[in-house]
Amino acid sequence: MKLNIENKILIPFVFLFFLSLSILMATSFRNDYKLIIDNQFRYMDSRMIELEGRLNYGIFGLGKEEKTADEILEELRISNVMKIIILKDSEVILNTTQLPINTKTLTWKEEYNEVRHLNEENFLITYKYYKPFSWTLVIIEDKEQLLSFFYESYKYTILTGIIFITLSMQLTILIAANITKPIHKLVRFCAVVSSGNYGERIALKRQDEIGQLGLAFNHMLDELDRSMHELLEMKNYNQDILNNLEKGIITYSFDEGLRSSNPCAQTLIDGLDGYHFNEKNVEELIEQMISETKRTSMSQYELYRLVDSNGRDKIIDCSTSIMWGEDESVRGYICSFNDVTERKKLESRIQRLSRLATAGRLASGMAHEIRNPLAGMRTSIQVLNKRLKNELTGSNELLFERLISEIDRIDKLISQLLDYSKRKPHLPQEVDVEKVIDHILSLLNDAFEERGIEVVNKINTNHRLVYADPGHIHQILLNIIKNAMEAVDSNNGHILIENIYNHGTVKSFELRIIDNGIGIPQNAIEQVFDPFYTSKNEGTGLGLSVVHELVEQNQGDIDINSIFNEGTTVTLRFKEKETDNV
Repeated sequence: MKLNIENKILIPFVFLFFLSLSILMATSFRNDYKLIIDNQFRYMDSRMIELEGRLNYGIFGLGKEEKTADEILEELRISNVMKIIILKDSEVILNTTQLPINTKTLTWKEEYNEVRHLNEENFLITYKYYKPFSWTLVIIEDKEQLLSFFYESYKYTILTGIIFITLSMQLTILIAANITKPIHKLVRFCAVVSSGNYGERIALKRQDEIGQLGLAFNHMLDELDRSMHELLEMKNYNQDILNNLEKGIITYSFDEGLRSSNPCAQTLIDGLDGYHFNEKNVEELIEQMISETKRTSMSQYELYRLVDSNGRDKIIDCSTSIMWGEDESVRGYICSFNDVTERKKLESRIQRLSRLATAGRLASGMAHEIRNPLAGMRTSIQVLNKRLKNELTGSNELLFERLISEIDRIDKLISQLLDYSKRKPHLPQEVDVEKVIDHILSLLNDAFEERGIEVVNKINTNHRLVYADPGHIHQILLNIIKNAMEAVDSNNGHILIENIYNHGTVKSFELRIIDNGIGIPQNAIEQVFDPFYTSKNEGTGLGLSVVHELVEQNQGDIDINSIFNEGTTVTLRFKEKETDNV
């Protein structure tokens, strides 16, 4: 049960008063009780002296014969002048009290010569050893009868104390009520304030400390109201910042328990569902970084490339920091993370374009420098071949033919370099992607059948027109499909061609070419568009570089996702023009 303030004042006061009065009465009772017992023992001592005098008088009376012990006992029994018990060898030989007594408690030695006292539960006993007859003289008094008057007088004392306590309680209640009345007013006022009504003020017309407390309350509320407005504005401002940050923010307590996260954090986590790095999802990676920050007391920074089951990747920029308190103690930890996939792709594309531009300029210069002397060499060899035709026989003639063939092969490579370095004319128009793919598949059909490769064409005929250069589209798709054909195993190869229509602000056509070939190592994907990079023994490394250049000219986009030894997905995106079914 919860005590109110009156009871908290009243109960201790009454308890202390009652305790003091009880101690006083108990002390007085104990002292009076002891005084009565001591007086009774002194009275019994005087009676013992009197009894001992009578016995001495009976034995050594003046002018009379000595009396025997039996004669003296008989006189004492007849006279019955006092309540006595006489023992001999622990046996009762005279008992004028008719009271039971335990003789075993009356121990005496002959050399003792003083009176001894016993305070039993119901009796007071005084006894002494009487040497002439070897008796133990015992005087006994009934304690209950002795103390009855004493107890009766104390009843009135206790009654007086109870009356005094009752009056004191009433007075204490009046004093407590007078003290606590303004305190109750303060409590009710605090309840109103705690409910959120900070505009209330308390009025206490008192000049004492409680009145000063009321003034202090009012001043405190003025300051609190002002601080609350400032704090609320700052909180709303900070919350708006967190809610509108295009970056995930998660805070953790000192024991690494999750405390809060902004909306962007949850959106990013939901969007990364199914993506993993070393079999860990983004939440597990963040918790791992927070644990490392706590262990080392240092901020952490990581750039993770997470991949899903289809080989698609997401790049996450993640950093942690320590949240310090004003007393320089660690209050918690902060993790900020963001999906930088598009930014990294843009950076990679810019770097790639820079490399391609540099390589293009280099290739153009080298091609022109090599092509001119190469043409002269071919002409000279042809002239020599004609002049010496009659003299050349056997292997010498064959060497001349091979030399001209190799020069032609070099000239073809230089032509590819020139094709790569020069921008071809860009003449965009509506292109039916389905017809282009059907044409390419018909050209490669014999090769597919010879190698036992299954090709599945799932082009959606409702959305198949793109706005691009027809020649460029044909060259792009031919290169990519041929790469897919060369990557898959014979008799076990599978190529899927499908498209998706993206309903966005700018409608786009997305084409995917998926194969189950050898795939590309993760660390090599960024290099596949670099000039002269190839994993083929007889490749020039210019095919995908040309594809990338043509895609850029047609304002498209190309992405490659691959899982090594599982397959590759090439995604092409072009602007689309809607049209009716053809």
